[in-house]
Amino acid sequence: MINTICVIGAGTMGSGIAQTAAQNGFYTLLFDINEEVLTKAKIAIEKSLQFLVDKEKLLLQKKKLFFKGYDSLLIPTIASQIS
Repeated sequence: MINTICVIGAGTMGSGIAQTAAQNGFYTLLFDINEEVLTKAKIAIEKSLQFLVDKEKLLLQKKKLFFKGYDSLLIPTIASQIS
């Protein structure tokens, strides 16, 4: 059984996949080589979750629990090898 999902790349598609996986109960890791992209992804996910709460499609308690099952990680060693 799959318990953890790893998404590599925190752009629009990667952050969307990570959000969907985490909302569906999977422990989700979102990796990227760019810290700014990871920060933007986390902000976008937060806004998306708040939109769902405002539309009453997501309970506030689930939103609060969301980031307990989600981590974003920078991969500095790969970034330094690419540049």
